[in-house]
Amino acid sequence: MTRAVGFGAAGLLILAALIYGLKTGSPIIPRWMVIYCGAALTLALFAVSVYRSRIIKFTTSELVSAGFIAYLALTLAWSSDPRDGALTVEAMGVLWLLYVALQRLPRPLLGGAVYVGSTIALFGAVVFGFAYQPYYGGVGNENYQMELFCVLLPLVVAAWCAIRTPVWWMRFFALPVTLAALYFMVFVNLSDSKWVAMMAVLFALAIWLVKRRHYYIASFGFLIPVNLALWSGWATSSVVIKAISHRLEIGFNTFVLWFEKPFFGHGVGSFNFEYGRVQEAHLQWFPLMDTVLHPSSVFAGAAHNELLQLAAEAGLVGV
Repeated sequence: MTRAVGFGAAGLLILAALIYGLKTGSPIIPRWMVIYCGAALTLALFAVSVYRSRIIKFTTSELVSAGFIAYLALTLAWSSDPRDGALTVEAMGVLWLLYVALQRLPRPLLGGAVYVGSTIALFGAVVFGFAYQPYYGGVGNENYQMELFCVLLPLVVAAWCAIRTPVWWMRFFALPVTLAALYFMVFVNLSDSKWVAMMAVLFALAIWLVKRRHYYIASFGFLIPVNLALWSGWATSSVVIKAISHRLEIGFNTFVLWFEKPFFGHGVGSFNFEYGRVQEAHLQWFPLMDTVLHPSSVFAGAAHNELLQLAAEAGLVGV
């Protein structure tokens, strides 16, 4: 039974990462169908557990996260768009169920499921990326595709480096998958977010080296790529400056939106409804900055900053 649950967890990860509705209005709907099926199975397992033992014990992190979701549900009472907010709360509740279920798996089994699932998922993402380049492998755009690679790649590298794991044999498959993914990220995908991710990795590596008092190695290892980015002109190119300015603009206006209701926010799901009022607030402070939302019918969609959007919708209480 336990082994079957491990295979199920790995299969869920693979399907959630790779199933997309190509040539449809929303390619991510099939992914959420998989996630909802996993949550339904989790509820069934919980029902069996309650029937047998009459009790389910929750950890502190599970209770805290459940309380957070309950507060988000409460904010629907004053949300400008409670229907959209209800979908968000529902999705978070589904993810919470899966989190609770995965918490109860034995750590070696969970680690093996993640190693196997992420490696096969990354292999599939590379194959789909080459096969469906106009659709970015089914993800929707190059940035989403790069984010998927950046999430899966560290898990695959962990599988490659794993020694004390029941699935040590996965290393022989994980290494070529890692190399193929790196080639795709550098030479095929055009998103610049991979360089941001690389700088984050180098920064984390520099901190790790500093803690071990390898100061010179940490300094050169971090500063050399930074100087290459600056001297090559990439860091000051129009594409990078435009991407940064757009995020600064939306972030600044989202901060203005949060400041209107700093404690309890505008309610979950309200961002797109409320953002139109403040989408040019930055021009009062930076009149030469212009605005990213041309034409005016274009929606920001999101703040592109999780903390700021959560503050705007849920306030300081939610943060």
